[in-house]
Amino acid sequence: MKIIGYIANDCLDNGATMRNHLLAWINWNKIDVVVLSALTATSAADPTLVTKDGANNWFPDIVSACRASSPSTKILISIGGTTDLTAIMHNAGLRATLVSNVLAAVTTYSVDGIDMDWEDFDANHQTDLAAFIDAIYPTLHAAGQKISLFSQWSKSQFEVTVAEFAKVDYLMTSSYYGDAAYVEDFINTWAAAGYDKSKIFPGLAMEGFDLSSSYGARAWWDDVVDVYNPDPSLNSIVLSSPYHITTEFWGIETMTAPSYTLIWQGINQVSDIATYAKNNGYGGVGFWSIEKDYMTSVILTSQSILKTAYDNFNPQVLTVASSRLPLSLIGAIG
Repeated sequence: MKIIGYIANDCLDNGATMRNHLLAWINWNKIDVVVLSALTATSAADPTLVTKDGANNWFPDIVSACRASSPSTKILISIGGTTDLTAIMHNAGLRATLVSNVLAAVTTYSVDGIDMDWEDFDANHQTDLAAFIDAIYPTLHAAGQKISLFSQWSKSQFEVTVAEFAKVDYLMTSSYYGDAAYVEDFINTWAAAGYDKSKIFPGLAMEGFDLSSSYGARAWWDDVVDVYNPDPSLNSIVLSSPYHITTEFWGIETMTAPSYTLIWQGINQVSDIATYAKNNGYGGVGFWSIEKDYMTSVILTSQSILKTAYDNFNPQVLTVASSRLPLSLIGAIG
């Protein structure tokens, strides 16, 4: 069972002190695959790659921190984000240039492969994405590098055919912030269509969304926990008040303000979905995005979503060597 974690480039834009703390606090060795998000095309007609978000390119810093802490963790570079690559992917010449640029980025950032986060779906999607994968796969495969996909928001829109999926190592379904039944139904839809379950990861969001029609408000998990943290010294950014909990805090959380409602994943639900993935032959779980987990210092607290998933996949077993016990104690136990 594996854990995939996306990390956004712009999370390191908030000054050197916060940047250094964040890179040190993320427990990299609890993540099997880190995905750097994201590089994207300069425009619909120019496949030159640029960072999608952020004032600077922090990918080298993230790679360095991860490698130093957890050399075995795979690092992938994500291509796309929410940017529409349709015109480039549908043009053979531009697509070939994109392939070359992506392979160059793999070398530049010394990463272990790529993630395709092409969040657009039309009649040519499967054909164009297959052409891209077919072109880039031989080079990546020869180097032992990985290909990951981020799925469409609709569970009925399959990124690739079942046959093409043989060249893909991981697929994370879209990061959802609703109930467990929906998340499970999403991955089951892929499995029922014949896709290899061991490569499929239910995607979970560490963010909340406004359930009103505007979808304007947003909250990250670390900020949500801060509202209810008994130790204010551990708080980062605290959400504006007033808020109150309308359902169980650690399951499906719903936070209501006067004009909107936010909903997000909690540690109980993450544990439930991780258990479901483990018991039903899926690859693990995936998260958008790991920098928004709840962390204090170098210790992941009981409120950490990453720790919840990791502990679920790696239960701690306490063993006692009986020969070390004093005979008097053994007798007392017996």
